Amino acid sequence: MEVPTYTSEVVHSTADVSEPDSSSDNACDWVIPEYTSTPFMSASTQTEDVGSPDMSTEPLRRKHHVLPGERQAILARQNKKFEANIARNVATLTEDTISDIGQMDDSTQPGSTIEINNTIDDDDEGVIFREDNDENEGYLFADEDTNEDFDIDGTQDQSVVTDVPDPYDKVYSNIPEETHMLKHVPDCGYCTAKKFEYEPPGFCCREHKHLELYFYDDDPSLEHRYRKCREDQIQKDQEVIKQIVGILRGNPYSEHLRSMGHVENLADYHIALNLDQTLNQKTYNTPLTSEDEIRRELLPGQTPQDRPDLVVRVFHAKLQELKHRLTKQDILGKVRAYVYVVEFQKRGLPHAHFLLIMQRKYKLTCPEQYDLLISAEIPSNKYPELRKMVIKHMMHGPCGSLNPNCPCTKGRASCKNQYPRHFHEATMQGKDSYPNYRRRDDGRKEKVRGCELDNRWVVPYNPYLLRLFNCHINVEECGSIKAVKYLFKYIYKGHDRVSVVMRDAGKENGDVDEIQQYRDARWVTPPEALRRIYGFELSQNSPSVMQLQLHLPNMHMVTFHERQMVERVVNRPGADRSMITAYFEANKLYEEARGILYRDFPEWYTWQQGKVWQRRKQNMGGQVGRIVSALPSEGERFYLRLLLNHVTGATSYVDLRTVDTDTLPSFHEAAQRRGLLEADNTIDECLNEAALYQMPSALRRLFATILVFCEPNDVAELWQRHLDTMSEYYHRITQSKTHLQQMVLIDIRNMLQSMGKDIKTFPLPAIIDRYDDSQGIDREIYEEEIIEATTEDVALQETLNEEQKSAYEKILSVVDTSNGGVFFVDGPSGTRKTYLYKALLAVLRSQDKIAVATAISRVAASIMPGGRTAHSRFKIPLTMDDGAICTFTKQSGTSKLLQKASLIIWDEASMAKRQSIEALDNSMRDIMGRPDLPFGGKTIVFGGDFRQVLPVVRKGSRAQIVAASLRSSYLWESMCHLKLVRNMRAKSDPWFAEYLLRVGGGTEEVNNDGDVRLPDEVCVPYTGDDRDLDRLIDDIYPSLNENMSNTSYITSRAILTTRNDWVDMINMRMIDRFQREQMMYHSFDTAVDDPNNYYPSEFLNTLTPNGLPPHVLKLKIGCPIMLLRNIDPANGLCNGTRLVVRGFQKK
Repeated sequence: MEVPTYTSEVVHSTADVSEPDSSSDNACDWVIPEYTSTPFMSASTQTEDVGSPDMSTEPLRRKHHVLPGERQAILARQNKKFEANIARNVATLTEDTISDIGQMDDSTQPGSTIEINNTIDDDDEGVIFREDNDENEGYLFADEDTNEDFDIDGTQDQSVVTDVPDPYDKVYSNIPEETHMLKHVPDCGYCTAKKFEYEPPGFCCREHKHLELYFYDDDPSLEHRYRKCREDQIQKDQEVIKQIVGILRGNPYSEHLRSMGHVENLADYHIALNLDQTLNQKTYNTPLTSEDEIRRELLPGQTPQDRPDLVVRVFHAKLQELKHRLTKQDILGKVRAYVYVVEFQKRGLPHAHFLLIMQRKYKLTCPEQYDLLISAEIPSNKYPELRKMVIKHMMHGPCGSLNPNCPCTKGRASCKNQYPRHFHEATMQGKDSYPNYRRRDDGRKEKVRGCELDNRWVVPYNPYLLRLFNCHINVEECGSIKAVKYLFKYIYKGHDRVSVVMRDAGKENGDVDEIQQYRDARWVTPPEALRRIYGFELSQNSPSVMQLQLHLPNMHMVTFHERQMVERVVNRPGADRSMITAYFEANKLYEEARGILYRDFPEWYTWQQGKVWQRRKQNMGGQVGRIVSALPSEGERFYLRLLLNHVTGATSYVDLRTVDTDTLPSFHEAAQRRGLLEADNTIDECLNEAALYQMPSALRRLFATILVFCEPNDVAELWQRHLDTMSEYYHRITQSKTHLQQMVLIDIRNMLQSMGKDIKTFPLPAIIDRYDDSQGIDREIYEEEIIEATTEDVALQETLNEEQKSAYEKILSVVDTSNGGVFFVDGPSGTRKTYLYKALLAVLRSQDKIAVATAISRVAASIMPGGRTAHSRFKIPLTMDDGAICTFTKQSGTSKLLQKASLIIWDEASMAKRQSIEALDNSMRDIMGRPDLPFGGKTIVFGGDFRQVLPVVRKGSRAQIVAASLRSSYLWESMCHLKLVRNMRAKSDPWFAEYLLRVGGGTEEVNNDGDVRLPDEVCVPYTGDDRDLDRLIDDIYPSLNENMSNTSYITSRAILTTRNDWVDMINMRMIDRFQREQMMYHSFDTAVDDPNNYYPSEFLNTLTPNGLPPHVLKLKIGCPIMLLRNIDPANGLCNGTRLVVRGFQKK
């Protein structure tokens, strides 16, 4: 019987079968195993890809009302169903495994466990690789194979705590009962040689065609290569050699190769990164070693090192079985792409590194999902065999203070792999892009090599794979670009090499034979030699990658035999064709090809021997294409590659050089005209272009913006060039050049201050005091004092309802008192919290007092007069830990403003992380000089609704999100809680207001999956048709073409969605509807701290980090846009400000 397929379908989304977006900041929406009907399913029943859900086939959802005390009962019933399914399927798995083992003969039956004691000839092999000095991720793969025996103390109590039901045991729910053994294969019928699974027919004697077969690299062939090198050296022109040496001395690839251990297959490293362009960066890394089954085939007295042929063949069979289960049976989920590399350690045993790129539905996006597949703990006594395997294969060290001579610690203060790790009660996303797996201090310990080790020493593993293969299999979740880059670099790091110098001590003359003197040597172990001889693959990637040719016109490569006549070669059919020219021809022949980039062509077309591109019979599923690399120093070839990566439908080289009907003389100019290159004078041209259309005041603001965000190299030169255009209006006031310059400087000074910068930090002329009439007033205080309370806002206090009036009076009663007060206004949406804030702000400002208004988002801040985002106003750092403080100083204008303020309002505090609020508290206690009072005795009003959005914790669990909220802060208990219940916004629709309260309070009806279903009255019907999105757009934006010029129409409505990729799709659909002029802008993407160019530019172009626009920004006149930076908060230009496109400029 076939072994049932274990699949990560146990973590599929029940709310939506479409693929989750790994870049989304939303909390985990996958279902944990207790809620899933079955963790097993046949591979044939799984779809190849995940698309939009078909609602027509979705079963009807049964509604039921959940009372506050019934939710746990529902979960308990679902848990019982899940446990029953687990038991039933594990029993099936056991029967199938036993059935497979039963088919073996006596020679393959598993016997008693034999301890294999390995020794190491080289101390450096105690860890799987030498740490790269340029990287900090050396700890990722820890202790793949150790240099000492795993001696388990069988007399020691395996656990000092009583095993009780563990809610995290679901990761062990599917482990097999037996270890995988290779299936019995009959011996060769011709030569009676031993055969192993996955070996092709005739592997041993070529089906009796050879009685005996010896594989060797004979000495004459080696000598021929050596002699050939000498002959070639004699023929080389010395001048050419000098030029080559000069080129290599400044060649980045030369540096690249040396830093990566002489990587012969460097192009493959870039190819692997190319896979990730379309497949996203969610991977599992799975190193693998195995040796137990080799013992059964050894003769008495032999060790595995004595039989490298057995080592290679058994390892190959095991590796093929692992690949089959990972990629065909989907035991970790549906795999979309993979890369693996086989490596050999100096003492002989091989190991492999698998990198799995999962389909989106099966990507791990939050810590709860990590715990379903990966464990970093010693199992309980309920799993004795698995526990033994973890102790034997997955315990790092001991090292550090327990064993200073361990290779991972030798010469260091601590373990290079960072063991022992810290205890963690729950898995969480680490700050360095790698998860901190759950390692509880549960008392489980084992004595390994004479030292007691606990969960801190466990190398992460998948229980299913470990129990199945009984060898070291380290499984890691890799969820960032940095981690993926490091993995690709590591698996393609190549072999170690050494230069051996041979000198003749008796030779007195000065002649040097360089070929004889230097030999580039490497260590080749017997298993590696045999694996190459047997023809087993050392690496593989799927899907395959095609390297696409790159050459300038009439400079493509033509292959021919050295004895062929040149005329015959030139006149050979197809000699003038190449991949690029055939791509141009395909664009002429096939209309559908004109929308496909050259690099994407292999996905849709196949390259034929006749040097033509032919359409694939299937629409998708082809190769991944990658244009061969080109350096900027190569000139036109580099710019040709840049154009091919961005321009579709080109029919010739001339067509590539044509932009807006103008045929340009070079590819460099064409790339620059298309906006694909950042010119050296881009900033200067930007100011020149703006001077043609904008007023001098706008030019001064642009100049200040450039100083803050563009970091120009020569600020003084830029100032001198554009001073005249920035001071044009001031010529009417004065003719003095000094006065003109000072007026411009003061205006730019004020703009820089509104952006949080000081003009003194830029190399600009100094401001003379006699021209400065600011009288030393701090900008922050001045901006607040000029805010006038309108008559309408002052009158708001007379229209407050009873709840608002009560809160209003309580807050004003403590304003300007010696101890102040801290309030939290809690109210659902529609209870007019902002109405209350406006009344408070107006009454205090009408009394010439300072009241500071802030909010988390720009949208909420803009509703309050003088509102600013909290991060901008309080200078809150973007990243912080407990005990952090704001970045303003005691002498700053922000500090003086907060000291002088009578009231501070912080709206949407329920969305803020508690650390940001605590940072303000720490800073306020300091600047007010009253460390014993919350916020230094200042009156502060927080507001929000915890029923809505909580703080965003990237990949955070539910517990981490709650722990990050204000209610988990030490400040919460000291706050006076004011409640607003009456919904003023929905007075005409009380049912909807009540419905929102039920959803927020968790009492609304749910279906069997625990999901809330929206009423039909508030939904646009979904039919599964492609036009559903168009109907939604028509419902939100009726008569769009007639209202494109209406600013309030555009900015007063929006479509919200839960995933970033859906946002991009809807935006593109909306922009296509605008019937106006279009402009496309391209970003210039570079990676920080990447001197070796590990990240190709086309790979970086595919990434859209949070807070940054896409690589290709498509805009049209009249379309709404959102500002992503705090350019000028004082004037409303903050992160989140909505704007409308009114015109385009090229720069």
